[in-house]
Amino acid sequence: MICYPSDKVYFPVSKIQNYLLMPGSKHYSEFHAVGFNPLNGFELFKQIESQFDKKKAEGYRYDTDAISYSIIMILGLKTNRAPFLTAWQEDRLSPLPRFITAHRVAKE
Repeated sequence: MICYPSDKVYFPVSKIQNYLLMPGSKHYSEFHAVGFNPLNGFELFKQIESQFDKKKAEGYRYDTDAISYSIIMILGLKTNRAPFLTAWQEDRLSPLPRFITAHRVAKE
């Protein structure tokens, strides 16, 4: 699987190209509303990677082979930014947290 280069997180390129920023996909309109499109997916990855902070994680779920959690991040271009919940999983045999998905959440 092709991933974005990172020593912090495991982030497959397909998560952005084939899911988050693919027109017509489940959450595309949420990301498009804050300025993202299929041509600037690397910027979305960089924002998510730079805001990854396990100390801000919440909603831990424990399984025999993994730990899952979420982190709220403020994503978007220029002044058009909004809170998104990002979901992560740490597999027992993997050294990096793996990005699962993201979606917009209401402002607190």
